[in-house]
Amino acid sequence: MMNTDQQVPGTTQATILRAVITGFDELSQHLEPARMNELVNKCYELCSDVITLYGGTIDHFTGREAMAFFGIPD
Repeated sequence: MMNTDQQVPGTTQATILRAVITGFDELSQHLEPARMNELVNKCYELCSDVITLYGGTIDHFTGREAMAFFGIPD
């Protein structure tokens, strides 16, 4: 059995982050589009700040989801 703390030569350990805005569908049914857009943009701004702070790379923002990765060189 291989020790999972050891990397295999030629491999990279990476972490994928998928962050989903909980309650997005319900919120979007009750808020005006402009207000919903403000909230989503604020969530994405906060996610961006934290991802960047910890050396992550943002892959995409779509609707209610942010995806980023860590540990993969540019």
